Amino acid sequence: MGENAKSAFILVGAILLGGLVAAGLAGRAMLGRGADRTHESQVSGQSAVKQEPLAAPESGQRETPTVDFFGKPLDAFAREVVDRVGIAGRVLMAGKPVPEASVLLRRVSPKIADGVSDYAGVAVEAPGGQPWTTVTDQSGKFAFYGLDSGHYGIEAHSESACGASHMLVREDSIPGRGPGKTVYYAERSQVSIELRPSARLSGRVLTPDGQPIASATVYPCRIQYPTGRTTLDPVVQVLLSVPADKEGAFRFPRLAAGSWQLAYRAAGQPDRKTDWLTTENPPAETHPNTPSPPPPVQTGGQGPDKTTFKLSDYSGKYVLLDFWAAWCAPYRGETPNIKAVYEEFKDNPRFALVGMNMDPNPEDAKKYMADNGMGWTQVYLRDWSKSAVASQYGVDAVPYLILLDPEGKELARALHGQAIRETLFKVLSNAAEKAEQEAKRAEAVPVRTFKGGEFVWIPAGDFRMGSPLLPSIIKKNYGGHEGLLKDATPVHAVTLSKGFWLGRYEVTNQEFEAFAVATGYKTDAEKHGSGFGRLLTNDKRAKFGNVSGLTWRNPGWRTDPKEPVVMVSWDDVQAYIAWLSMNSGEQYRLPSEAEWEYACRGRTRTEFFWGDIADSGREYLNAADLGKSPEGRDWPEPFNFLDGFYFPAPVGRFKPNPFGLYDMLGNINEWCQDYYHKNYQGAPADGTAWEVPAGKYRVVRGGAWLNAAGHCRSASRCYADPTGGAVTYGFRLVCVQKQEKSSLFSAGR
Repeated sequence: MGENAKSAFILVGAILLGGLVAAGLAGRAMLGRGADRTHESQVSGQSAVKQEPLAAPESGQRETPTVDFFGKPLDAFAREVVDRVGIAGRVLMAGKPVPEASVLLRRVSPKIADGVSDYAGVAVEAPGGQPWTTVTDQSGKFAFYGLDSGHYGIEAHSESACGASHMLVREDSIPGRGPGKTVYYAERSQVSIELRPSARLSGRVLTPDGQPIASATVYPCRIQYPTGRTTLDPVVQVLLSVPADKEGAFRFPRLAAGSWQLAYRAAGQPDRKTDWLTTENPPAETHPNTPSPPPPVQTGGQGPDKTTFKLSDYSGKYVLLDFWAAWCAPYRGETPNIKAVYEEFKDNPRFALVGMNMDPNPEDAKKYMADNGMGWTQVYLRDWSKSAVASQYGVDAVPYLILLDPEGKELARALHGQAIRETLFKVLSNAAEKAEQEAKRAEAVPVRTFKGGEFVWIPAGDFRMGSPLLPSIIKKNYGGHEGLLKDATPVHAVTLSKGFWLGRYEVTNQEFEAFAVATGYKTDAEKHGSGFGRLLTNDKRAKFGNVSGLTWRNPGWRTDPKEPVVMVSWDDVQAYIAWLSMNSGEQYRLPSEAEWEYACRGRTRTEFFWGDIADSGREYLNAADLGKSPEGRDWPEPFNFLDGFYFPAPVGRFKPNPFGLYDMLGNINEWCQDYYHKNYQGAPADGTAWEVPAGKYRVVRGGAWLNAAGHCRSASRCYADPTGGAVTYGFRLVCVQKQEKSSLFSAGR
């Protein structure tokens, strides 16, 4: 490795670590998973931060190689990495394994990776990408699975050291993804990251006459290593900034050892650079080394015209959110593209361009807008690191453009260059055509009416069951109880050799009443005299617990005949199934957990069947939202929209999933046939129900009207006592074809 690469390597690790510590991004989640669930999973919240996980390749038939490209045998760990299409390796320091080191993985664009040195490429791209995080085990190993082809930057740190590496996952290195040999498998399973010691840096910034500069923003600019080599900072510097206090004091908790030159800016002060400071020395009085004249006063320009952003102000329009800052050099390169888009589409009544300025200093924005003739709506959000709107949309760097449809659903993000115009042109040109195509697809879904209601044909197929995301990442992106988000692992292949008819809707109050009237059946909740429901407390937030007198007829609100029935136990459902099967001449059963997830996903691989952005699900589900209860209570971490319902909605009020099924996520939890297990180790791979007991509990899926996004994902799981009733527990049915009856479990057992 050349001296430039070495310098970049050390600088990258240290700077990334400093930025990550400042931003609080260092996730701590062990490789092992598994946790119990309780009724607490029924009440959860959602983080405002959104994050798109890395895409996994389409599943296909492939064999796991036993040797690498050079014919060397792969050990068991390497073969697992190969089979699950991942990147793995070890973190070392002085050649020894580092246990419990934090490891972060980010995408690096091919343009950057091909245009600069490998390690500098990791540094340049990392601040703008979204990370996956994990920690090393006792032997220093880490692993990330389910990756697509592309370049990846890998960073790691311990309490006192940091380092970085990179990896290329080629298109032809994944079986079934193109021609060529299985290249890079050995490297991908043997990546090592060597940590280097890091150090602290602190001081004060003063004016030329010795006065402290209060509330200045300080950021690293250049470093001189002990060897004497000086390197420019390859990272957008303001991303790594720290604030000075009212006395001008600042502190960087962790930078590479050496002498640093810092830069700072403050209101009413010209941008300046400091003298050289050496790490680990006592705090130093830092004067500017090259006084600069103040910038000229700008006149006639447009300043930030808003200080708040409300999506409702742009209802009915496609909105291009342009997150920018005057200090960002890459943004200056993008300005011509954005201005051209604005000029082309500004008269289109269906389009609005909104500049989301995130400069710490509003004067910077005012000057830049005056110099560049930016005429579109501008919203001044202040410092990007403190912006709730930026967090809401998962933006942690600039420039960053996000395109929203007229309902606020995200269509595209991280747009750059000509792609801005091309994406917008395509969206505005094809909106009517897309709506027509979606209507035709919905009409083409195979639907049959049986005695038990309307059923949709779910074709045979295979899928990857579970979620690769760590509980800490799920909690950060989607909310919920982190301890209750651990059981949808490991991700595993399931093949359903036969199709099946699944209820288009959840079973309703009206349908269950026919059974109760005909048989005089008493549910478990009616027998017990209580069930899990809403507590009417004086708290502002919704509370839930055991409540006397709740039944399916009176779950705590005035019900609608078309609402899904709730407060029914797994045993109650089996009684309903036995009665319906006997009196209809047709056979019914609950879906297996694998069938349920396969049907819910509708051939998608994302966290929700509409994508990875939770708030894009406004049209698809009823869950914890911004609305309040009749008593004025709200949800602790809601979806960022109003769905129109506080309690369960009548079935079919929202858009269906790709298979034409309604309310698969949200509304109510749905019972499955399976016994609950704490993870998928040993789960059936053929889609049948897991009838081997691991305790008394049965599985419920899908999330409910009181859940946040973390518990409303396609892979999210929950469990419950089969004799218990709750205001979230209901069901939908499978109508069994004749050829199934001899091979699958029987209803009513």
